Amino acid sequence: MDKYIGTLLSGRYKIIDVLGVGGMAVVYKARCGVLNRYVAIKMLKEEFLQDEEFRRRFYNESQAVAKLSHNNIVAVYDVARTETQDYIVMEFIEGISLKEYLQKKGHLSWQETVFFAQQIAKGLNHAHSRGIIHQDIKPHNIMLLRDGTVKVTDFGIAKLESNQETRVVQDAIGSVHYIAPEQAKGSSIDARADIYSLGVVMYEMLTGRLPFDGDTAVSIVMQHINSVPEMPSRVINGVPRGMDDIVMHAMCSNLARRYATAQELYQDLERIKQNPNTVFSYNAGSRGDDVFFEQTRTIDTQVYQQNPQNYNNQNAFQQQQRPPQQALEYARRRQNPNNIQNRNQDGDVRRKKRNNAPKIAVGVFVAVACFFAIFIGGKILMKNSEVEKMVAVPNLIGENIDIVFEKRNTQYADFDIVVAPKPEYDPDYKEGDVIRQIPNANAKVEKGSKITLFVCGEQIVEEEEKGYELADFSNVDLKEVERILKQNGLENSYKIVEEFNDTIESGYVIRTSPASGAVVKPDDEITLYVSTGRKIELVKVPNVTGMTLDSATAMLSSYGLNVGNTYNEYNDSPVGQVFRQSVAEGTDVEKNTKIELYISKGKQEEQKPVENNSNGSVSNVTENTDIAQVQKTGKASVEVKLPDTESCYVAVYLGSEKLTEKIFSPASGNQIIEVTGPVGEQMLDIYIDGKKTSNTYTFE
Repeated sequence: MDKYIGTLLSGRYKIIDVLGVGGMAVVYKARCGVLNRYVAIKMLKEEFLQDEEFRRRFYNESQAVAKLSHNNIVAVYDVARTETQDYIVMEFIEGISLKEYLQKKGHLSWQETVFFAQQIAKGLNHAHSRGIIHQDIKPHNIMLLRDGTVKVTDFGIAKLESNQETRVVQDAIGSVHYIAPEQAKGSSIDARADIYSLGVVMYEMLTGRLPFDGDTAVSIVMQHINSVPEMPSRVINGVPRGMDDIVMHAMCSNLARRYATAQELYQDLERIKQNPNTVFSYNAGSRGDDVFFEQTRTIDTQVYQQNPQNYNNQNAFQQQQRPPQQALEYARRRQNPNNIQNRNQDGDVRRKKRNNAPKIAVGVFVAVACFFAIFIGGKILMKNSEVEKMVAVPNLIGENIDIVFEKRNTQYADFDIVVAPKPEYDPDYKEGDVIRQIPNANAKVEKGSKITLFVCGEQIVEEEEKGYELADFSNVDLKEVERILKQNGLENSYKIVEEFNDTIESGYVIRTSPASGAVVKPDDEITLYVSTGRKIELVKVPNVTGMTLDSATAMLSSYGLNVGNTYNEYNDSPVGQVFRQSVAEGTDVEKNTKIELYISKGKQEEQKPVENNSNGSVSNVTENTDIAQVQKTGKASVEVKLPDTESCYVAVYLGSEKLTEKIFSPASGNQIIEVTGPVGEQMLDIYIDGKKTSNTYTFE
């Protein structure tokens, strides 16, 4: 168990649990005793507390970050430095990281990518305007709230880590996937480094994969410096051309040609959101170019022919570019310029030694020249013999695949033509046309070599899920609400919260969140607030016998009780005095319970003689006879129009009184429901699957 859990920081922050552990810090969930709210506390690991310079910079940079205030940046409430610890108190976020969201969904639509990227860009633009560069933008540091709000996290710490160059290259394999080329080289950086990283994040959102990957941090770094990834639309169908332009412009390795500010990136995203057909002029070449904003590079033809699809992997880089060891050496030299001076001095010494041995140098030169003469001569002879076996690859782009196959055994007999298993949609070509090929046209290959053709398929438009519009479920039985939600595919999308309610019966829905009328989908969360009835408060019944009715009423009211029915009966007690109560003294009853009282009429008088009525019946006439007034009732026919569904729930209310409820299965057309109520015109509320209508009916 972590030693800080349960402790109190600065007399106000009670540590509750560990939220996460990073390379340099541990994040805890805590409660602020002063403001009574949950917070997140990022605390430096103990191994970094020994470095006083490190602690000082952490504190100073954290204070600078605390000045940021933006809806898309996690708020920093406090920065503390004690003798034994340094920590930052931040806003506690209830949500998931963008990385977790991507792992769940695979990849996002371009519309959802724009929605998240715009919020990230707004947060970065605010930070950049305050002179703060994040330097570690990646999906792990972007939190998504339930309402779709994006919060950028881990400012300050990322800036410190970026100064530890060997850690970036050797350990931070998660971060180097998103590192800007100038960061990888150890050059000075500005806000455009964050824009590059955001470009990588957008690439991953659109395609579900990283633009560069490898077995080691060094191999990934070298790809950021030397390579250009495949455009997102080549990986995932349906990505607009404008999104290709935006992502690749953000990821341009040439600083001068990258977005200058996050605001510029935001504005382009807004343009393509308004018009998906928007195309930007950032890409100087065609949409199919492999090189974006960079001059054409000389490639190793043999490596490309052997594996054209993976030409941009680490093996090809190591054959074309300087080795990763040189890149690391370059970074080390930037860290310690004195090393360069020392090596230059050593080099001068060695040159002096070589100058003292000119004869050896001449001998070596002659030997090497002879060797190369023999080697090159042999190569020329071998090459002449191999040329006869090589043929040029035909250009099949734009050809219909059926026509290509018709010529496969004639015009294209020198090649093994195969079709990629999955068609790709391209608006520039007709369905069935070849949109690209491997190897490229005019490449020299051996006879019998395989040509892979990628064929244009039909455009697949994903139908947007419509969702379900929440009905008004107030005062509807929970079981019926659950049935309706299940019928609309939302059986796993709701939770139940129970509440006391004085007017709604136990087991019936009080309200929902979101409210009625909101459109919900299976991924959304619905909260059903369900009544548990009135809150029961018990009181002890006092003794009111011997009191007058007025005194008894006042006494019961002071206890929170009410007088129920009163009965006047003959009793030996004085007239008008309570001689009996329906609930005994000292009994625990619910507050507002009605207590029936029996009032003395005095001693019973002699009963009058029995009289025979003229119709032969017998009546026993007594004084002060109480006659109960019986209210007359009648019936009404309620006509309801049912939806055409498998089943439908109908309930009829007179005020808060439910007159009847019915389930029709199947449901359709008009139905008549007979109800009973007080004679005369009455306003009735009719609920059909939770939707309320009202009308006046006459009870006869």
